[in-house]
Amino acid sequence: MTAMIIIMVLLLYPLITVIRYGKGVLLPNFARVDRLLTQKTGFHFRGPYSWNSLFGKIVYYLLLSIFLFGISLIIYSLAQ
Repeated sequence: MTAMIIIMVLLLYPLITVIRYGKGVLLPNFARVDRLLTQKTGFHFRGPYSWNSLFGKIVYYLLLSIFLFGISLIIYSLAQ
């Protein structure tokens, strides 16, 4: 249970960053996320590793589904 909570916290940071900069949970504006992260950090997120690429979108939705599945498992285990 503790390991799952630690993993959930590690997954939470990139999700919150994309949600906050992209202004949405299910359909964030990935181009805006790339632009604001470039302005904030100075790194240029281009190519296959940007949030606006297919790889970035797959990673985001995969992390989001793992996070939601983990939350549902925690709620289910607390309800027992």
